[in-house]
Amino acid sequence: MNDADYDSESRITRERIVATIIVVCSVVYAFTIGGYVLAIRAFLLFMVPLTMIWLPDVLIRIATLDAKWKRQLVAPASKFSVRMIAWVVIVGVPAAWIISSFTR
Repeated sequence: MNDADYDSESRITRERIVATIIVVCSVVYAFTIGGYVLAIRAFLLFMVPLTMIWLPDVLIRIATLDAKWKRQLVAPASKFSVRMIAWVVIVGVPAAWIISSFTR
């Protein structure tokens, strides 16, 4: 990864801030309903989708790297689809927790 790639990945955007706030609130909510164990599990669960929002280019580059033949493969997904999958997880899991806590 060269400096130009890092500069495009290191910008703080509104989308990244909102995703981070949702994840922090979800981990805090997990702590309130399940203690440290659930909070740690929530933290570990949300790190992958948060990485998918913050660094989609790096993840796509890792997925397309063929180290044995030193060639670039066709990207399995676009940046947009990687981010959308991450948003489904970041919004869907807390929504499921909230809905399940009200139905008890």
